[in-house]
Order: sequence, then C-alpha cells, then structure tokens
Amino acid sequence: MSLRATGVLVGVAVALGLWVWFGEIGGERGSGESAAVRLFPVEEDAVTALDVPLKGGGHARLVRSGTGWRLESPVDYAASQDEVADLLRSVTGLEAAGEIGDVGPDLSPFGLGGELAGGSERRVAVEAGAERFALRIGKPTPFGGNVYVALAGKDDVIFTAPQWKTDALERELHALRDARMISTLAADVTGVRIQVEGEPLLAARKLDDGWVLTEPFAEPADQDRLTRLIEDLDLARAVGFVDEPGPAEDYGLAPPKVVLELTTADDARERIEMGRAGDAQYLRIDGREQIWSIAPRILDGVPRSVFTLRDKQVLKLPESDATRVVLVFPRSDERYAFVRSDGSWAADGHELDVDPVHLEDLVYGLSDLDAVDIPPPGEDPAALGLEPPVVRVELYAEGGEELAWLELGDASGDASGGRAIGARSSQKDRLWRVAPETGADVPLGAEALRNTWLRAEDAQ
Repeated sequence: MSLRATGVLVGVAVALGLWVWFGEIGGERGSGESAAVRLFPVEEDAVTALDVPLKGGGHARLVRSGTGWRLESPVDYAASQDEVADLLRSVTGLEAAGEIGDVGPDLSPFGLGGELAGGSERRVAVEAGAERFALRIGKPTPFGGNVYVALAGKDDVIFTAPQWKTDALERELHALRDARMISTLAADVTGVRIQVEGEPLLAARKLDDGWVLTEPFAEPADQDRLTRLIEDLDLARAVGFVDEPGPAEDYGLAPPKVVLELTTADDARERIEMGRAGDAQYLRIDGREQIWSIAPRILDGVPRSVFTLRDKQVLKLPESDATRVVLVFPRSDERYAFVRSDGSWAADGHELDVDPVHLEDLVYGLSDLDAVDIPPPGEDPAALGLEPPVVRVELYAEGGEELAWLELGDASGDASGGRAIGARSSQKDRLWRVAPETGADVPLGAEALRNTWLRAEDAQ
C-alpha cells in the first residue's frame, strides 16, 4: 500500500473517530448527569404561548386565551385543546440525552447554523409569563437515534435529545385547529328542524318525557334516532378548512342539500347548511366565514323521511324478565303455554315437545321489536289481518304478572311497496307493520308451530 493511500485511510479514521467522539461518546460529557436535564424547565399550566414547527415548513404560534388555547399564526383560529394538551406534555417533558461542550462558534456541523429567530432549521419557543425558552433542532446524530439541539443563551453547549421526541413537536396545521364545527352542545339541544332538498320539513321538540315530532304532524318521535343525530353533530369534526371560500355554488350550498337548525331552551339558534360538490361534502354555519370539508357520513346521516324520525318501537322489554310464554291461535282456537325453569323451557299443560331454542329466539326477537311501516290513522285492524290475529303472544314474569302481549296478522303491502306483517301490542295504542322475518321468531299459526317448532324426533 502506498504512503498516500495509507495517509488517506488514517485521515478517514481520525475524522470518523472525532465525529463519534464529539457526536456520541466523549463529547457527551456527564451524559448520566445530563439525562435528567429538562430542556424546557417550566410546568404545563404555567405556559402562556408556544411556537412549534409545522410539517411542510413554517411555524405556528399558539397562545393561551382564558381557559383555552388559540392559534395566532399562520391563521387566527380556535385551537384544538386536545392537540395543544399533547404538545404541552411533549414540550415540558423533553429531556436531554447528552451534552457536548466546547463546540466552538461554528454549529453548522450539527445542523444548527444561523440565528435562533431565523434560518430554516426547526425551532420551538415556550413562553411562561415573562420567561422565554427557545430551542433549535439540528441534524440527527450518527448513532443512537438522537438529534442535536441548542438552547438560546447556551451557544457554547450542544445537547442531544431523542429524535422521536423532537419529531413529536412538529405538527400539521390542520391538526392544531379546532375541528369542531357546531357550538351548541348536544345536552343543550331542545329543538331540531330539518329541511332536506325536495322533502317536507321535519321538526321535533324535546319535552320532559322525551322527543315528539311537531312537523309534518304531531306524534311521539324515535328517541334513539334523534339522540343519535344530535350526538353525531356534536361529535362531528371537519376534515378540511376553507378560510376564504368562493361562491356558495362551488360547495353545493346554493341551495344547500340539507339545512339543520338546532335550538336550545333559551331560544338560542344555530343554522347548519350542508352541500355536496362532486365527491366532496361541505358544511357552513350561519354567521361564520369558514366553510368546512366534512366526511360523507355526516351529510348522509341526516334523516330524509318522516318515517325515520317517527316512533317505531312496537315492543320493548328485558328478555330476562319473561319466564312464561303463551301462544294463542284464535283462528284454530288453540293455546299453548311454556315456562322457563333451570335455564330451559318446557311445555305447561300440554304434550307438545318444542325445541327450547325457538322459545329463546322468540323472547329475544320480541325484546326490542321495531316496525318497518306505520299504517295511516284510522286503518281498519281487519285490513291487517288482526280481527282475529294469526297469533297472539303473551309474555309473563315469574310472579305471573303480564309483561306485554303482541298480536300478528297477515302480510300485506307496506308504504315501500314490499310485504310486511300487521301488528299491534299492549305497549302502544296504534297499528304497525313489522318485517316478514318476524315470522321466523313467532309461529304464524298452530300448523307452523307443529311443523317448525317441535323437536326433530317428534316432528317425524
């Protein structure tokens, strides 16, 4: 090997040794002692402002406002309180992994050239009243998964910090913005008005005993559906922000596809408009400049028809309470009772040996039964096959108290053009149509009971 080649190898080895020394080993003086050094020695609740790097370039400034936080730049907007809380934990919990002293005035080898207030390097600033702490974030170290960082006022010392922790200080701008759109809290809503393009106005009001429809007519409302609608709006979050919107037509808001109005007990109102343009969905709040991009489920989840909001609950009872079932078949003048004992079902007063699974399915199926159609007021029960019914199911508690009864009639056309079974129950003073599948849980006639409910060996 030539003298020149040997010299080159020696030079490379020396350079690498110096890099390792200054970057990872000897240069991190007192690393065991420095490991507990907090780079921002301030408590979370004392922080009054934050400057953090943004993914894609630039920085964001956040300031504490009253009990919450607000974005001050690059856009003036309410901040995501959860995102800021996470940032505060990351900032105040950041500790040095090591320390390199006597580095000299040139910090460019560490990716820390330039002034703290300028340059292109990432920087984090924390204010706590009159105190200010600032940190520049430089290059990754060659080994150990750390990065070089420098504190304002300590230019003669370079620290290292875990790279994953400094990366956590860099955020997306949209993530820092408060993505909540409506200001009315779900618990405060006492009135809802829904106008879907091309459909009749729907309106409901919350009374002491629950929700009732007021438009297009007055009657009990579907409590779960209205509650879910309001909670969905309360939890809805924007997926994008349009700060300087163009014409409303560009967002499908002239006219909007859906207009929702929420009211509270003190008559505060919030008007919400939703639209669709191409494959994108948008939302606008009356009186606010921004337009939000929203997920399709928010627009698609708004009830379109009055049937969706009407009370459709035919029967509701805890299935565990039913210990006696009586099947009455008025058209053949037959009656069969079954009792639950020791976790299973048995015949009571007759010889039919039914499969207990069918009785379990019946009790489960009737514990929460909804209608698929509601006949118009004044409908003749005979038109639904309920005079007399095909079957009457009576459910009793252990002490003999009747829990509820259900009568099923004949299948006939419903409002959607399909087939459904006429029904009425002890819990609601009205007529219904239930899904044909209800006939899989309840035998529609004594012959169906004997053909499908008996144990296999008895049915042969």
